[in-house]
Amino acid sequence: MSAASFINKLEESLTELVCLNIVTAVGPVSCAKNGNDITVKAPDGIKCISSTINVLDGDIDTLIHDDFTSEKLKAVLDFHLEREKKGHEIITGNIKALVQLLELAKSFAPKD
Repeated sequence: MSAASFINKLEESLTELVCLNIVTAVGPVSCAKNGNDITVKAPDGIKCISSTINVLDGDIDTLIHDDFTSEKLKAVLDFHLEREKKGHEIITGNIKALVQLLELAKSFAPKD
């Protein structure tokens, strides 16, 4: 792989890191992964919490089923919110690492 090709791959990776989706579901669910796509299958009536973190805008959207506001399911809500926090930290670290790798790769690329 050429240096230019490697740099292009890194730049593509940075532009694809736009959103992180975090889903916590209670009940019989299954997940299937196809490449980078993950599909969550759940029968009707499954309760879930879903968060989407948009890296570019810095927005975090969280949808919480009413049942998770009860004391009985508070631990599940707390778990999800902790995963959301951890997810944001992971994204931030991954982006920093990719930027550093891109800068390093560019420093080795032949100058035109």
